[in-house]
Amino acid sequence: MSTLGERIRKARGWFGISQVELARALGVEQASVSRWENGGEMSISHLRAICHVLNVSADWLLDIDAFHHARHPLTMPPEQHCRDMLAVVSAEDAAPKAGA
Repeated sequence: MSTLGERIRKARGWFGISQVELARALGVEQASVSRWENGGEMSISHLRAICHVLNVSADWLLDIDAFHHARHPLTMPPEQHCRDMLAVVSAEDAAPKAGA
């Protein structure tokens, strides 16, 4: 059985996403991602957002029904989904801000 933090780290590794990139996609500081990966608590909204960005189910992240998810951890094809999510975040970061 692995921890939530270990699973976040593992899912990031599948796509080659750094803590900084995940933090940017979630709108949090890199220190928050590090804290979660090292056993710190997180909100349900952050858990949901991590599932969305990393394209994994909450069941898989929380190690629920480990037998089923060990064979089928992803909810969709992974690489393109993650890269698309990071592209959206990057585009939003690069866009001019209203009133600037």
